[in-house]
Amino acid sequence: MTYRLQLARHPRNLGSKHALLIEDFLGMARQGKKTCLRAVVEMCSDLHRNGMDCQHIKHLGGPLYELKKRASDGGARVYFFRLEESFVLVRAECKKEDRASEKLLSDVLDVIEALESGLGIF
Repeated sequence: MTYRLQLARHPRNLGSKHALLIEDFLGMARQGKKTCLRAVVEMCSDLHRNGMDCQHIKHLGGPLYELKKRASDGGARVYFFRLEESFVLVRAECKKEDRASEKLLSDVLDVIEALESGLGIF
């Protein structure tokens, strides 16, 4: 069985050309973080195939989850939440620090709130 992955736009920028996750992917590519980008894509593929049995999932509390894996150019992370039987992928980053980015987690919460209020974010 495969699981549906959805990509969200920020509720304050619904007219953007790309979903937030794609913008993050493009930023990693521009910065030359190829191994981190590869790790992010591999983790998303694992989530798509295995759902909550994905080996990279870490629960951050409440509705927030992350996919986390080490790469040679930093820690690859993808922030997401569950929506029924699918997963909404919101933001990704590659960083040396151990803590998740508060700004990116705030974006995930903004997306959750928008979805709960009925705003179309996909």
